[in-house]
Amino acid sequence: MAGPAVINVWASWCGPCRKELPAFQRLSERAAGRLQVVGVNTQDSRGGAQSIGEDFGVRFPMLVDQGDALQRELKRNAFPLTLFVDVQGRIRHVDASGALDDAQLAKLVRQHLGLVVPA
Repeated sequence: MAGPAVINVWASWCGPCRKELPAFQRLSERAAGRLQVVGVNTQDSRGGAQSIGEDFGVRFPMLVDQGDALQRELKRNAFPLTLFVDVQGRIRHVDASGALDDAQLAKLVRQHLGLVVPA
């Protein structure tokens, strides 16, 4: 994965995760070519994860965190969890404030990654 990235850690049973997924899809469309948006599904069933992606029209890459390795590494168990990663691969910010909307995502991307993305 090249370039800065926004990584969204989510689960299908998490209400705020479901609420914010469309905002991440819109971010991936608005920032195409300048920013990677990646979803990481964790603590979930394969069927649950697939149905959410389909229901919400999510087309950005989705990974599955088998055994919650990412959350253990980050020492975080919050949902949803969003990581802002710079071009060198360093985590610049971890957000666990709840469901993010378009304006909050645009602000966090600008603050932590220095990219201006329309909200």
